[in-house]
Amino acid sequence: MSLIRWPETLSAATLRRHPALQVAAAGLIALCLLHPQRAGAAPGDRPTGAEIFDATITYAEKRQTGLRAWQYYSTFTSRQYDDDGAIVGKGAWRTLVRPGERDSVQVLSEKREGKLTFVEDKPDAGKDGKAKRDAEREDEKSRPRTIAEAARKYGLRDRYTWTRLADETVGGEKVFVVQFEPRPGYAAKNREERFMNQLAGKMWVSQEDFSAVKVAATLRSPYRLFWILARVTEFELTYELPPTRGDRLLRLTRAHVKTSIALPFNKVHQQHWLAVEKYEPRTARKE
Repeated sequence: MSLIRWPETLSAATLRRHPALQVAAAGLIALCLLHPQRAGAAPGDRPTGAEIFDATITYAEKRQTGLRAWQYYSTFTSRQYDDDGAIVGKGAWRTLVRPGERDSVQVLSEKREGKLTFVEDKPDAGKDGKAKRDAEREDEKSRPRTIAEAARKYGLRDRYTWTRLADETVGGEKVFVVQFEPRPGYAAKNREERFMNQLAGKMWVSQEDFSAVKVAATLRSPYRLFWILARVTEFELTYELPPTRGDRLLRLTRAHVKTSIALPFNKVHQQHWLAVEKYEPRTARKE
């Protein structure tokens, strides 16, 4: 399922330097994972919210297998704003992504202007820089590549309650609507899980094949980062599969994250967009 692909598009180095993207990636993972022991359960004629979620993940795993023969181009765009809403910095990264591979992301181009907090102007150099890059590579290796791997790592199946709401129609497609909320008092072992415990929202799931055609999530209360005095005060996430008449396996996707981070002397307001633009048969990576 393409929900997993935004975290895949962001390198470990980028995530380390960008706490707003850390929580964005964690949020996307939280929305699309399932405890593997529950996967594969077929929904009944009147599936519950949890059964719809289960079927969505089963579809996601099949789709992920189908994408092994494909690669896609995507553009990641960032904007930073001052307190009055004026743009003070912007950036765009175009990438070629081969889903499932360890070094899955190949950066094709990068443009930056102005101030983008948490994004370094140039790579680290020297002995200290090499050590940092080596540590980032090890961190990258530990990141889950598949839904099943992530589910084992985070144990997310029971982290949320899944409540079915009234069915709707999105882009001409009949969908189930499922609301998710974190279970009160659910244990959190690390920063990512603490963030997930503050996330709530809705999923719109196709009644045809159980693909998630839309997701919306928000942070229920401010979330403290690894810095003592830094807090995420605003987090909004939306994800969409635009309508298509072509191959449903190769549906294009859009995602948007809006964040505000309170620092000791100022606030950092940012928005980030990801657009998957084109699929093609997979080729070997060329450096």
